[in-house]
Amino acid sequence: MGSVWTRYDSKALDQVHDNILKTVEESAYRSGRAVRFKRDQTELANGKHVIHSIECESMYRKDVNNDSPILLMHGYGAGSLLFANNLAGLAHETGRKVIAVDWLGFGASSRPKFKGKQVDDTVEWFLDTFDEWRATKNLEKFDMIAHSMGGYLGAFYCLGKGKGRVDNLVLASPVGVPHAPAEMKTSSNTLKILRKLWNWGVTPNHLVRGAGPYGHRLVEKAVNARFGDVDEERLGLSGGDLQTRTNVVDYLFHITAAPGSGEHALSKLLAPGAYAKKPLCEELPKLEGVNLLFVYGDRDWMDASAGERLAFSSLQHLPTAEVITVPGSHHVYLDHPEVFDKQVSTFLKKTAAKKTLLESTIEYAATSIRSIKLDIPETMCVA
Repeated sequence: MGSVWTRYDSKALDQVHDNILKTVEESAYRSGRAVRFKRDQTELANGKHVIHSIECESMYRKDVNNDSPILLMHGYGAGSLLFANNLAGLAHETGRKVIAVDWLGFGASSRPKFKGKQVDDTVEWFLDTFDEWRATKNLEKFDMIAHSMGGYLGAFYCLGKGKGRVDNLVLASPVGVPHAPAEMKTSSNTLKILRKLWNWGVTPNHLVRGAGPYGHRLVEKAVNARFGDVDEERLGLSGGDLQTRTNVVDYLFHITAAPGSGEHALSKLLAPGAYAKKPLCEELPKLEGVNLLFVYGDRDWMDASAGERLAFSSLQHLPTAEVITVPGSHHVYLDHPEVFDKQVSTFLKKTAAKKTLLESTIEYAATSIRSIKLDIPETMCVA
């Protein structure tokens, strides 16, 4: 299924998935961290939608004390395949199953007509199908690592439908944390036009689709501009050759040129300037019982200070609330995947150890109390 004008092709999208996963699998094996990938198209109960995901497990390492998976949730305009190297890295580091999921309307998941009007029903549009996918996969507990807009949605999931299901939430360069500035200058005609286009829901995807046969070239230029000085091994989609970059371009082209759907959520959730209409600085303090980690790049265009202010003030009631900065820009998981994976794995292991220690202490105390026998003289008994 595809389009003659845009050159989008779902079969070609399937092929590029297979190409990249095979490349990463072979690279992981050569580096001594053998993993196995599995793609899944989960049909939801209503029969209307399919959610695509990629699972990864280490072939040699397994955490026998933690069988809950780690979920990776992508941001706006991205997809699960961009986590390919992180899937392998995290599976190796933690010994746990790692699953990258395409939100409804993105990646290789179904692309129904977007129906959101306001923030709340837009968030529900994504989270309803995500939670249905979770139930279909029989996932009761899991950790979540969510990037950018995925982090925004992931936070609301932990506050609502997923309350009590997520032990650890890692927000990687999350969008929508701070309040918008009191005054945003829009004096120039260019900014006024951009604001109108934003409010009309015009997205970069429209440009790629509108360019027809030239759309692929536009995506290629964007990738070269973004990663021009980055070798393929550091793209997070290792291969180390020209074919790797070609596969990345092909993937981004096909998920961008695919029928419009989830992309239209952007203007419903965010105001111009990428400020959330319902900022997380007001919502995250309502979290309970979740270990929270903010991860920012040292050249990030998201406001790291907003995460820091939250973590060190209104989130102190959480078991853990931390902020770390790693080398890279907004796509911290792509710029230096090995550093990102190591830092996140360390956090997950640390919180797991704290949980185990707490549970052991509680069990020891309970056992000690049960073992105490009170010898009460009969004379002290009340008739």
